[in-house]
Amino acid sequence: MAEQEEHHHPHRTKASANIRSASDGSISQVNVNVSDLDGIFNSSGNPLTTTTISTIAVQAGESRIVLAILRSSDIVRVRIQQMEPDLMDIGLNLGDTIQYQTIHEELISKLKAKQDHITELLTRADDLVIQQKSYNEVYEAMARSLGEAWKELNLQLEGRRNLLNQAIRYHTTAARFNDRVQDARFWFNSLEHANFDNKSLNILFDEHDLYRKEILDVSLDTLNEGQLLLEHIKNLGILIESINQHSTTAACYEIEHLLGIHQDERRQFEDEWERNRKILHEYIQMSEVKYDIDQIFDWLEKQGQSYLENTDLGQTLDDIERLQTIHKEIETESQIIHDRVLRCMRAVDTWVHTGLTRADRLHAHAHTLLVLWEKYELKLDIRRRLLRLAHQFYSDSINTFSILDSLDKHLLTISSNNLLSSEDLLREYNHINNELIQSTEIPLRQGHILLEKIQTNNYNSKIFYERICDLEKRIENIRNKLRNEYDKLDQQGSSLYQTFDNECTIMQSWLFNVVEHFLNSNRYLIDLNNSIDVTKQTNAFLESHQQIIDRDLK
Repeated sequence: MAEQEEHHHPHRTKASANIRSASDGSISQVNVNVSDLDGIFNSSGNPLTTTTISTIAVQAGESRIVLAILRSSDIVRVRIQQMEPDLMDIGLNLGDTIQYQTIHEELISKLKAKQDHITELLTRADDLVIQQKSYNEVYEAMARSLGEAWKELNLQLEGRRNLLNQAIRYHTTAARFNDRVQDARFWFNSLEHANFDNKSLNILFDEHDLYRKEILDVSLDTLNEGQLLLEHIKNLGILIESINQHSTTAACYEIEHLLGIHQDERRQFEDEWERNRKILHEYIQMSEVKYDIDQIFDWLEKQGQSYLENTDLGQTLDDIERLQTIHKEIETESQIIHDRVLRCMRAVDTWVHTGLTRADRLHAHAHTLLVLWEKYELKLDIRRRLLRLAHQFYSDSINTFSILDSLDKHLLTISSNNLLSSEDLLREYNHINNELIQSTEIPLRQGHILLEKIQTNNYNSKIFYERICDLEKRIENIRNKLRNEYDKLDQQGSSLYQTFDNECTIMQSWLFNVVEHFLNSNRYLIDLNNSIDVTKQTNAFLESHQQIIDRDLK
């Protein structure tokens, strides 16, 4: 408040009035003091001092404005002595500015209501000194200067109104910039769970570019509105006194600071946009990989797993070969799927260190597929080996049954042949037994191995179990026949031995009793010392010899 001075004068005239009003809960006050009317000029008519002749205080809520009406000679000025918020205070955000605007309109309305009271007070002061005609021109000039001062005050208040309006436009544009940035970030974050296809790629990039264009346009509008706001602040600063220039400087600095923050946010958005564009490319690639993974999952569920649910290994050799052909086709198709699985795994491994949540989820999704695929390949390989074993067993068992038929027929033939000696029969039986062992050992072993693997992997084993049982029954049947034939040979061998032993005993007795006696008796063909005629001796020997031949040797 400007310093107020009072001058004592013998012709001092005083006029004062106090006005208070509180119609809407706010307090308005006007104090007017007019004194030393003829002492404020010296004999030469020059002003001696500046006097505060009135103060006006208007309060609306937490806001307050105090006006000082100053007079110097015939000039009356109105100065904003105190204002809360400050004339240059526009707030840091849109909400503050709108609140300041509402308060400012209330203050202007109340100040206009007080203008008539000021004029009335000055009129009363004029009436008190009307008899002093020498001051008529002074008061006329005061009235004129008061009107001009009030007009100047209104210009300042109107300047603040325009300033607040421009601040609202600036903050609104800045808020729209922030909203669009947040919308762009929200849109991009929503892509974390989105699925992309080739049809939406161009649309997706166009939308991403559109966000950038809109945000840059709003950013330019914000900068333009900020520059206009700075101009309003500077223009308003010209209207106020030099004592308030620091508030103008502070307000300009604050706006320039906000514009600097805005520029930083715009550059940050540009950097985010570039990073997000690269991430968007990766998202699209991830989506393509995920689509491929989902297709593989679908193939496993609809074709791979359903194929492995078939536990049939065939009923005949042709049936097994048909199943093997189908299996080869499945393996060929599975190899193509296997290559796709490997490509997917290589792709997700390249994104595992990006820190993207989508990449982590895709990596886990891919490894779930890998585990399932490895189980599928293991079961597929088991079925391939089972079909191979089944085919080999079935093929060998057919040959074995054919050999068994031949052995059975051959056994029947030689066992009914009475011309063969025991040694020949024994030789043939041994040969059949060896053939039986050699031709059935491997098929039986393969059959039991196959049966064990079939049961372990929960395959249908009925047909193979029955075939192994049939094979074992046929083998056992032939072995039983061989045992019977061997028993017959054993029995025949025992009877012949007894006969042979008896014959040997008879022969031995004959040799000892007959032959030896004959040889001893006929040691000499002709005995010259014998009185019998040589001819008779000879005839006797021949007769004895002939008897042995005729009786014994025959």
